[in-house]
Amino acid sequence: GGRGGFGGGDNENYLVSQQNGVSTTHAIGLNYSDKWGKKKNTKVTGSYFFNGSKTDNNQVTSRNYVLSATAGQHYDEDFAAIMKNANHRLNFKFDIMLDSMNSLVITPKVSYQGNNRTQGTAGTTVDGLQSLINTIDNNTFSNNKGLSASSSILWRHRFVKPRRTFSANLTGTYNNRTGKSGQESYSHYYDELGVDSLASINQQANNRTNGYGISGRFSYTGPLSKNWSGELVYAPSYTVSDADKRTYVFDALSGTYSLMDTTLSNVFDNQTIVQEGGVNARFQKNKTSFQLGVSYQNSLLLNAQEFPIDRDVRLAFNSILPNMRFKYEFTKSKSFMLAYRAGTRNPTIDQLQNVIDNSNPLSLSSGNPDLKQQYNHRVFGRFNATNVQKATN
Repeated sequence: GGRGGFGGGDNENYLVSQQNGVSTTHAIGLNYSDKWGKKKNTKVTGSYFFNGSKTDNNQVTSRNYVLSATAGQHYDEDFAAIMKNANHRLNFKFDIMLDSMNSLVITPKVSYQGNNRTQGTAGTTVDGLQSLINTIDNNTFSNNKGLSASSSILWRHRFVKPRRTFSANLTGTYNNRTGKSGQESYSHYYDELGVDSLASINQQANNRTNGYGISGRFSYTGPLSKNWSGELVYAPSYTVSDADKRTYVFDALSGTYSLMDTTLSNVFDNQTIVQEGGVNARFQKNKTSFQLGVSYQNSLLLNAQEFPIDRDVRLAFNSILPNMRFKYEFTKSKSFMLAYRAGTRNPTIDQLQNVIDNSNPLSLSSGNPDLKQQYNHRVFGRFNATNVQKATN
């Protein structure tokens, strides 16, 4: 498998993705549950979880090239990495029955993670005659910490007329990530006469990423006929994020990392405004339930680069998002479900930030401020069979 690294993606609470290697993990968790109030109408649940891990990853690579341009070449690499990770998570849920027609659910969450990683790579490439083509000695370190918090408030109302409901859900999020990284790399390239040229890197970088957002979902349901019901949904959201990366190269005269490299430094801001509205129709009769819906989504991305040059990018996307869900219950303990949903995913600020990543000198990468929205389709099914007497599922 490939080597792990810093991740983003769907879960912004975590600084790292799943890692390869041998891990030692220590974890502890606490759960809380109670009912508050004179009428015991507030159910409270909470949990705290700590996870600490150390991962050692050692790899040896031996690769032979057979394509025409590199046929006969051979590459050997020794790779070693040590990563230490500490993760704290605190969650609460307050489920409040205001009266027979109204309920309120408040769900605050907070998490903190610290991550330290050091790694080294030593590689050599030779040709068919065992003559050196290039060598690399690359050592990096990174120290990162991140705080993430969110809170959602869900109000549900049931009307006096049957089968009519209204719900409003508001969610606020905040995240802050800071880090420091460094790299010392020496790459030698050899010509046909065996004369080498040296490319070296000796740098350190300071990274900071902040973000906050608010989103909502408002839903009204009502009957269409005996077996059909309809739903109207409106879901707006607004998020703001900014990233600041400053890279400094080593100054031999002062003995400090004080010379800024503007090609590896960048200050970038992003705003995302999403408006989405849709309708769903639901059918329910005996053992069969079915839902068919569609929504329209407008996403506006406002990207602003402030350093090293000023650049503004405005991107707008319009999407039609259908969804379908079918469920059949054979018995109370056996059921089958099939669902389809179309969705979108806006690029993260790490993907948008136009700054070069030279952590691997032989494979440079950079973000793209013109990156478009991702449109995806999901199809999933599930068959469930439960045996209460045997406690199997």
